[in-house]
Amino acid sequence: MTAAQLLQRIIDFRDQRDWQQFHTKENLAKSVSIEAGELLELFQWGEDPPDDKLSDEIADVLIYCFLLAHEIGQDPLELMQHKLARNEQRFPVDRVRGNNGKATRVEPGAPQDPAPAYKAQQTQQSEQPQKGNS
Repeated sequence: MTAAQLLQRIIDFRDQRDWQQFHTKENLAKSVSIEAGELLELFQWGEDPPDDKLSDEIADVLIYCFLLAHEIGQDPLELMQHKLARNEQRFPVDRVRGNNGKATRVEPGAPQDPAPAYKAQQTQQSEQPQKGNS
């Protein structure tokens, strides 16, 4: 089954139940979050949940993500391809390999080494007079 066929099956399921009326962007975004919360809840007490329960919750998240992408006129796979391409630029392998990438991502127009920019920002903030300390 292709992604387009899967999306059509999801839409058919929704439309046969007359649920489109409830599927606003806001409601779909809330549903993504709610289902993601249910996925996270499986790990709440440090447990290793069964794969079948994980699979169900992952599927719920993905279904709502597909519906939300459809609602804004976007192909879900194209969205992921574009985001992955941007992430490949923002997180070059030679800069982030082996760490979480938070401090080493490369934003468009940012200096190649983000450490000096971060240090300069911290210095500027520490040199500003503190409110209420005059």
